Amino acid sequence: IEAALGVLAREGLAQLSMRRVALEAVVAISLTHYHFESKADLLREVALEHQRRSGAEPVAVAGAVPGDGRWLEAQCRQRLARREALCIDAQFDAAALRSPALAEIAAAGR
Repeated sequence: IEAALGVLAREGLAQLSMRRVALEAVVAISLTHYHFESKADLLREVALEHQRRSGAEPVAVAGAVPGDGRWLEAQCRQRLARREALCIDAQFDAAALRSPALAEIAAAGR
C-alpha cells in the first residue's frame, strides 16, 4: 500500500498498476496479486489507508524548538505529507468522474 501511495502521488492514477506497485515495492508481481485480487481491490485499500492518514494529527518532534533544525525538518515533512495527500485526493476525484466503479472507491477514501 505504501508503494501504491507513492506511485499515485508522484505519477498519477494512470500509471498505477499491479506491476508498477510491485516494481516500487521491489517485490514479485505475484506477491501483489496474492494480496490484492485486482487493481480495484488495491485502490480500495489505498483509499482507506489514505483516509486513515489524512485524519491523523501531525506528530510533534520531542525536544524540537521552533526554528531549530529538527523543527524545520518536521515542518517540511508535514507539508510534503499534506501535498502528497492533496495529490492523491485529486487523483481519486478525477478517476471518479470517469468511472462509476472508481467513484465508489474514491468515496471509500473520504
